[in-house]
Amino acid sequence: MKAVGLTKYLPINNPESLVDLQVATPAPSDRDLLVRVEAVSVNPVDTKIRAPKSDVEKEPRILGWDAAGTVEATGPAAKAAGVSENEILEDYPDLEAEDIKACLQYAAAQADHAVLKVP
Repeated sequence: MKAVGLTKYLPINNPESLVDLQVATPAPSDRDLLVRVEAVSVNPVDTKIRAPKSDVEKEPRILGWDAAGTVEATGPAAKAAGVSENEILEDYPDLEAEDIKACLQYAAAQADHAVLKVP
């Protein structure tokens, strides 16, 4: 699947500051949702994490804190809890910054962090 990330923390006007990636599609486990991402926002945290610095990532880092989309699949516990296809990914209040990934075609997210879509 497609994703957007970085390996170097360059100024945003540098053409290499963000790179298109191909990564494996995650599979939802237990209480996870697999969300087909339809929109992402640029959160202030994104800009702070991506700010220019000398660090170089060994593996590309996928960005993004906030995403909205449609649930494509659920883990067994999420399905039992009644999670529907009308859920969207909201945020990740208890995850570490390096675990946050929203700038991709499909995001695995904890069902507890999803909210119902507004029609």
